[in-house]
Amino acid sequence: MKLFIPVFLAFLTFSLQAQTVTTYAGNPQGQTGTTVNGYSSLRLTNPAGIAFDGQGRLWLSEEGGHVIRLFHTDGKVYIRAGAFGAAGYMNASGVVAKFNSPRGIAIDGSGNIYVADAGNHVIRKIAPFSSLGNQQQVTLLAGDPNNAGHQDGTGSNAHFHTPSGVAVDQQGNIYVADYETHVIRKITPAGSVTTFAGTANQSGSDDGAAASAKFYRPYGLYYSTTDNALYVADSWNKKIRKIAGGQVTTVVGIGSGISTWIYRAVTKDAAGNYYIGDQCHILKYDGSALTVFAGSEWANDCGHVDGADTSARFNVIYDLKMNGNELYVLERNDATNDDYIRKVNLVTTSVQTVSEPAVTLYPNPAHDWLRIAVPGENGPVHYEVWDLLGRKTAEGRFSGAYRLDVSSWTQGLYLMKLTNGRKVHLTKFRVE
Repeated sequence: MKLFIPVFLAFLTFSLQAQTVTTYAGNPQGQTGTTVNGYSSLRLTNPAGIAFDGQGRLWLSEEGGHVIRLFHTDGKVYIRAGAFGAAGYMNASGVVAKFNSPRGIAIDGSGNIYVADAGNHVIRKIAPFSSLGNQQQVTLLAGDPNNAGHQDGTGSNAHFHTPSGVAVDQQGNIYVADYETHVIRKITPAGSVTTFAGTANQSGSDDGAAASAKFYRPYGLYYSTTDNALYVADSWNKKIRKIAGGQVTTVVGIGSGISTWIYRAVTKDAAGNYYIGDQCHILKYDGSALTVFAGSEWANDCGHVDGADTSARFNVIYDLKMNGNELYVLERNDATNDDYIRKVNLVTTSVQTVSEPAVTLYPNPAHDWLRIAVPGENGPVHYEVWDLLGRKTAEGRFSGAYRLDVSSWTQGLYLMKLTNGRKVHLTKFRVE
C-alpha cells in the first residue's frame, strides 16, 4: 500500500537537524601500548570517560587498562598517567603513577584533570598538560584508598565508594557521582568534601530538598554553565535529575513507547537539547518530548554500525561529550571488548518558505521511485535535494507530476527544495 504524505508549509522557517555517526577511534585488533600511532589503530580496554581540554584535545579514562590517555593533535594516542594493565594506587608522575579502574574524567579552566578512581574509591588530580616531554604529576584530591564508604571531610579524611561521574563548575568545584552510596558529593579546590545531594546509603527516586532527595546509583554528571545547574544520569532510576538552588527535580523520565535500560551519561548542546546515553542508543529530549536520536529504538538492538540517525548501531554507551557542534560517544561491549569512540555530526539547515500549496511525496519512505506532486503550480518546478551532511544529491526541473529515481541512493533522510518562480516549497523524505 502506498503512503501519501502531504506536507503543508506556509510562510515558515523550517529547520532540519540531521546526524551522521562515524567511528572516531577504536580497533578490536589494534594496539594497547603507551604510544599508538593513529586513533583507528588503538585497541580500547573498557573505556569509561572522555573530556576535552581548552585546546579541544580529547582525554580518555580507560577502566580496563587503568590509564589516562591523550588523543594528541599529531594523530597519536599517548598514555599520560598510569601503567597499562597494572591496577594499583600510587601518586607519582606519568606512567609511574597507578590507578584502579578509573571512570569519570573532567578538566577545569586551568587544565587540571580530575579522575574518579573508582577501584581505589578516591578522586585523583592530574597536573595540566604542557608538552609531551613533560610528565604530569598525579596526586590525591580526596578519599582514602583503604576505606570505601561515605564520610565527609578534607582530603584523605573523606570516604567514597566507587565514584563514577565527575564534573567541574566555573569556580573550580568538583562534583562526584558516588555510585554505591547513592549520593552526589562536592569537593572544593582545596579538597573539602561535602554531600551535595542525596541520602547516603539509601537508594530511591525522591525529588525535593537536596539533603533529603534520593538517587539510585548515579553514574554520569554534566554541569551546565548556562543555568548553573548540575545534571545527573541517575542510572538505575532511568532518569535525568537536575540539582539547582538546593533542590532536586526530575527533568527526564522513562520515555513512553521507547525501550530504555540504564542512563549512564547526559550532556546538552548549545540550543539546550539534552542527549542521554542509554543501552545501545542515544536519546534526545528537547524540553517536551523524548525521542531516539541515534541508534535503534530498541535497547537490545546493539552493534557497531556507522550511518545516519537510527540506521546506526551502538553498543552500551558510557559517556557523551559535546565538542563544538559534534557529539562524542563512548561505547563498550564488555563481552567482546569491541570498544569505540564514535562521533556524531550535528547539521542544522534553516530555510524560509513562502509557499501556500501542499507538496505530496509518495511513497514515503521511498525504495525505488519517489513521486512528487505540487498542486496548483504552473510552469516548470526546479528541485534540489541534500543529504544529512549538506551535500547536494540531485537537481533538475519538471512540470506537473514527477518520478525521481532513488534506487541507488544511500538509505537515510533527505531535504528537498522545490522552486517555482518566487515560491519555495521545502520538505523532507526518507529512502529505505
